[in-house]
Formats: sequence, C-alpha cells, structure tokens
Amino acid sequence: MENKSPLVSVVIITYNSAKTVLETLDSVYNQTYKNIELIVSDDCSSDDTVSLCQEWLAKHSERFVFSSLVTSNTNTGVAPNLNRGILKSSGVWIKSLAGDDRLKDNCIEAFVSFVEKEKCEFCICRLALFSEDGDVSQKEKKTYDRYYKSIKGNSKEQLKSICIKYTFPGPGFFYSRKIYDSIGGFDEKYPFWEEFPFVYNLLNRGVCAYALDLDLVEYRVSGSSLCRSDGKISKGAALYFNDYRNVFYDIRVRQLLKYLKLFDLLEQFIEIEKRHACLTNNEVKLFVLKILSLFSLNHWVERIKRFLS
Repeated sequence: MENKSPLVSVVIITYNSAKTVLETLDSVYNQTYKNIELIVSDDCSSDDTVSLCQEWLAKHSERFVFSSLVTSNTNTGVAPNLNRGILKSSGVWIKSLAGDDRLKDNCIEAFVSFVEKEKCEFCICRLALFSEDGDVSQKEKKTYDRYYKSIKGNSKEQLKSICIKYTFPGPGFFYSRKIYDSIGGFDEKYPFWEEFPFVYNLLNRGVCAYALDLDLVEYRVSGSSLCRSDGKISKGAALYFNDYRNVFYDIRVRQLLKYLKLFDLLEQFIEIEKRHACLTNNEVKLFVLKILSLFSLNHWVERIKRFLS
C-alpha cells in the first residue's frame, strides 16, 4: 500500500485547541493507511496549541511522509486557515479536519478505496457524534443524519438541495487536489462558514458529491464549538452567523428565486433575519419590502403589506 497508494494530505486546522488537539493528532497517527502527510495550520491561538503540536510532531514525524506546522500572526478564520494548510501540502487527496475532531482508524483507507472504486473526486462520509460528557441528543443526531441523506442525485439536484434546505456536513469531506485547485480553494470572502461556498462552487462546476455510507469521522458536539453557543451569542457564533447571512444574500437568494414560490422565499428571509440578526417583527416587515424592491418586485409590495399586516 505504501508504494502504490496515492499520497493523502491530512490538514488539521486549530484555534485554541489545546484541550483536544492531541486526540486529533493521535487519531491521524493511528491510521491503517500509511501514505499520509500531516499539516497542522494554526490560526493564532492564544493557548498552548502551537507548543503542544510542535512537541507532538517532533516525536511522531517519522510516521508521516512529511509533516509541518503552519502558524499565523493574526486570527483570520476557518477558510483562510484551511487554505494556508492545504497550500503547504502536496497530496493527491485532502482530508481536512478540525482540531477537536477525530478520525476512526480506517478513515483514510476507506476513503481512498471508495474514491478509487467510484472514480469520484469529492465524497462525504457519515459522522459519529460525541461529546465530553457522552450525551448527544437525538435531535442533534437526526439533524446530521438529514444532512447526510440530502447527498443524492446529480450535481444539479444537489445544488438545488443545498440552496433550498440542507448544506453538506463539512467534517465528512474528502476531496482531490484537482477539484480544490479548480475553484481556487475555500472562499475567504466567508472566513467563518467555509462549507456552503465550497460545496456550491463545486456543484456549480458539475462536480457531484458522493455519499460514503460509513461513519469515519468522530465529530465533537460541544458548547465551545464555533457555531454553537448554548443559547448565548458568543463572538465565534456571531462571526459564523454573519457569514451564514452573507452567503444567504450573495448566493442563495438568486437560487431560491429560481426554485421556490415567492411566499416560500419570504418565509426563509424572515427566518434568517429573526434568527441571526435578532430583528423584531416590524423590522422584518420593512426588510422584506426592501428586498422586494431590490429585485424589481414592486408590484408585489401592496400584496405583501397586506400579507404581513
């Protein structure tokens, strides 16, 4: 396998990951697949993440074809951090991973076998959810199961799916360098929501996502995760939701206008503004009317005024 198998770059992105990153690193070390290079890209951590990674890499570098630690003087966000790490790598295939998640021992071997069998360049596995206290809600599990089940159809059908409802779960991504390069990597215009623009750009180019029906990545469900805030809007959550909102207006609106009836579109407008911008009902009404005007739908304004009154 070592001589005949393609080189896989495992790129771990970290930010204040000192409590979990050693578990992540150990999970890469324990892979049954041998032809791996390991890149750790840190986004200006203020804890001991960098020193812990330096020590670990010094002890375990012989396990990998190549290993490196990339650092930044400023906190730039997930997308730029991923791009820095991938730029340092040279594998034919890329498995990106957050510094608080883990790979199952057969993860890379299973991914490589799958892409070679299916002759695909982008696939997504199921996730095994876990938490520090061992308690993951059924609601959370069902949510990620729905994300996975939405990976079906051709690229056009998948594009419609992610624009209307579900994005594909990023922790399960496995992709070729060829398609990564073809879209210019992760879109740094949205530094804290890398998943949707990446998938959208691939599907828009006709690259289909394949579903691998194995849970190969252990995804940590935690109140400290970037997109979770346990009922409070943390700084990280605010940055994530801001990019989520920007993606909605920059990309999804035009797709929704193609796929949905007007009132379905307005329903999604209202949901995203209430949830992520904390607007009142009156502010949402004014916002909806403004959007209609922007899209030259002035003839709907009077009808919508009556609808929202």
